[in-house]
Amino acid sequence: MSDQVKACLEWIEASNKDELAEAIVERVAADLKASVEKQGRASILLSGGGTPQAAYQLLSKADLPWEKLQFSLSDERRVDDGHPASNAVMVWQKLLAQHPQAEWFPLWQTGWTSDDIAEIKARTAELQRPFDVTILGMGEDGHFASLFPNCEASQLSLEGKSDQLLCTTAPNEPQERISWSMNALIDSKVLILYVTGDRKKEIIEAAQQEGTAESKLPIGYFLRALKAQQKTLLIYWA
Repeated sequence: MSDQVKACLEWIEASNKDELAEAIVERVAADLKASVEKQGRASILLSGGGTPQAAYQLLSKADLPWEKLQFSLSDERRVDDGHPASNAVMVWQKLLAQHPQAEWFPLWQTGWTSDDIAEIKARTAELQRPFDVTILGMGEDGHFASLFPNCEASQLSLEGKSDQLLCTTAPNEPQERISWSMNALIDSKVLILYVTGDRKKEIIEAAQQEGTAESKLPIGYFLRALKAQQKTLLIYWA
């Protein structure tokens, strides 16, 4: 295993999922406060799925300058507003319903199509860049955000050949997704990978090793890009 790859990964391990959520919220809240104090506002990209929900509920109780925070998603399912599979619905229920004063930048809305990428880019243009904090998840197929194996659009992004926002196809329903590109996600001051379970830890460790099957998964491309750009990834795991 390359020492340089190891050097850009910082593992923060907890004994259970509740402690992991607490550790992430402590770090994220501190980073957001520091960014607001320094530059007047702060931006954060949130991942969807089930894993981060406990952390979002905890974060909703944090003493933060909510009116100075900008929230968006790392990726979204291309479903109608209010659909139960929508990441935006989950984030609203777990986090932002109590803080309507926070700025929200959706990646998808009812009526939008893949032809509306330019409009979506324009609507997200006011998000502070680089993102102050980005929270990502990872699946057991090695995908992160909505950049998937065996997806042509995802592969172009992993090779640095896509626009900042792109439509992708997931192997499971709902298949139609929208995602920030790999390079757009890397353009973050603090990058967090939020994962649980032994299998995901094994995938991350194997993805660092040249020539393994895992190194050819999206997470493998991500780790190599982080190394090339000398970026640090905080891996929160339980």
